[in-house]
Amino acid sequence: IAAADCADCHNTTTVTGTSILSGSPHTDQVRSVVIAGSWDTNGGADNYTAGTKTCNSIACHGSGTPQWGATLVCLDCHTGTEGGALGDGSPNAVDDQWSSDGHGSAAGGAMTSALDACDYCHQLDSAHTPTSGINPYRLRVGTQDTGGNPAYDFGSTPGNRLCLACHETGDAGVSRNSDGDVLTAEDSVLDVDAAHFGPKHQQPEGGELCWDCHDPHGVPVNILMVKSQVSKSSDTYGVPITTVTVTFTDNSTPGQAVGRFTENTNTPRQGICQACHDPDSGNGDETTTDGPTQFWRSDGTDDRFNTGGTASTHQAAKLCTSCHLHSNGFTR
Repeated sequence: IAAADCADCHNTTTVTGTSILSGSPHTDQVRSVVIAGSWDTNGGADNYTAGTKTCNSIACHGSGTPQWGATLVCLDCHTGTEGGALGDGSPNAVDDQWSSDGHGSAAGGAMTSALDACDYCHQLDSAHTPTSGINPYRLRVGTQDTGGNPAYDFGSTPGNRLCLACHETGDAGVSRNSDGDVLTAEDSVLDVDAAHFGPKHQQPEGGELCWDCHDPHGVPVNILMVKSQVSKSSDTYGVPITTVTVTFTDNSTPGQAVGRFTENTNTPRQGICQACHDPDSGNGDETTTDGPTQFWRSDGTDDRFNTGGTASTHQAAKLCTSCHLHSNGFTR
């Protein structure tokens, strides 16, 4: 949240932050803490406990109870329910799956730090409520020689170099934050090395950035931190433009069923290898780079040579990853 204006917390004293309301007892030496309606989540009931100098039921701090003068860490605010649109000032909740399914879980690395492990991936000196055009997810970016080894190069703009610091063959992992503070060294044995490949998976097409498909904070149902709404298209920073529903709970059983790589029940299909695959796009010619997908399309069809779709059967008895590996950009 950005620095609070006086009117956010003292709304019966000022509504502008620069002038006192007529009749307000501003000089009576009593703290009149009244939360502005835009931040009040309990319908006008008291939000402030004078004895402990704490607030409650306020959107600006999620489900936390901040105390005046105290030092907060990330999960003191980023808790509870999901926030609204990116940059609207409401904290995005990440605590619900962080320790059970995200990078805070045992399977996800059990990452922890004095800042709730957020500083492994997030830039500490970036604006707290950035606009969508300037590193909106506050990710680590650029070359960072943080006063010790290793030095990091996360790329000139936020991108997959951040994730590959731990998920690339031969990487050194992460052991310092962007301020140079020492962290417990973290590295993953799951080295994926690449995201999607080729012009069909470059922005604004979804799939170029890791977080087009994955949420490292955790996902309640899907495995491998695959989002339930993956980005079919996104902007330069991976902010979703259009999304599609994906159900992914089984990556080891061949064949078609809801939750596997492909399925034949829902329309449009929700298999992770189907949901984004257009039956028609670009120039309409599947054999060209800007044409629609040839196999396992979201309408349940294959169309190898643009002759009219038929029910999907391409290598139906195999796992998609038998041929299309994450470490090879899902190309064969």
